[in-house]
Amino acid sequence: YLKQTLIPCQVAITDKEVNEKTCWDDQKNVKVNFSDNEKLLSLIQNHFPDFWNYVNPQRVVRSDGSHPKKVSWVQRADIWRYCEIYMNGGIYADSDACPIDNQHVDTWVDSWLDTVTRSDSDSDKTKNEVIDVILGIEGMLPTTKCGSPQTPMQINQWTFAASPRSPLMFHVLQQVHQQMLLGQPLIVANTGPRIFTRAILDFIANFAIKDKGFRSDGIPKAMSGIINHGKSKIIECEFENQKLNVLILGKQAMADISSGDPLLDNEEGKPLVHHAFQGSWK
Repeated sequence: YLKQTLIPCQVAITDKEVNEKTCWDDQKNVKVNFSDNEKLLSLIQNHFPDFWNYVNPQRVVRSDGSHPKKVSWVQRADIWRYCEIYMNGGIYADSDACPIDNQHVDTWVDSWLDTVTRSDSDSDKTKNEVIDVILGIEGMLPTTKCGSPQTPMQINQWTFAASPRSPLMFHVLQQVHQQMLLGQPLIVANTGPRIFTRAILDFIANFAIKDKGFRSDGIPKAMSGIINHGKSKIIECEFENQKLNVLILGKQAMADISSGDPLLDNEEGKPLVHHAFQGSWK
């Protein structure tokens, strides 16, 4: 496991064809699981039948005679990343999202713990908590001008990490499936970062142990500290008697690009991943 987590020390990557070399190969004791299109389809076909009629290139006719809407390879890749991390846990990374030099994944949690927004009385607790999910902020601008569903901010979808069978990741899968059933036409809102974000915000608002519900701007109350101060935050959640700690990192961690947002440009914490934005929408 990654240090101080229940997240397996492995990275899941997908692309059209298997690459023998990746930018994660120099990470000691980190297993790289690379899936080409064939492996991507196999995982979904064998373990996630609710999605198979959508991602199947041959498209099977439904029992009522209708045809599931054809999806693109980028949508298949979106669905696969959620399925893979739900089933096996670990880190998901786009093929062009690479760890920052000399920043081993075992240091990810430690390098951000000093920025966690907690009261002084909880500082010792922070050092001993075991993390189940690691997420990073991508941007703070609301998506109110880009169609539905709207979100007040965006969680990074090109790199994230979770323990196997995480109820948060299951919630993501449920929300994606719902949008596909409804025929959501926008990829970003159908399978992409917007529905990923919406599912996470809904989960935190509903299942955070403290500060349930949303603020007036649509952001979960439990996430208030990270938004106002650019810091990270551990949010304790409980779903059907299963407790999990969600570590949300500031924008600098996974999205090391300038945003022009004064709330975030001076944030603390180390960059962990660089995204080159070179991946092709297959």
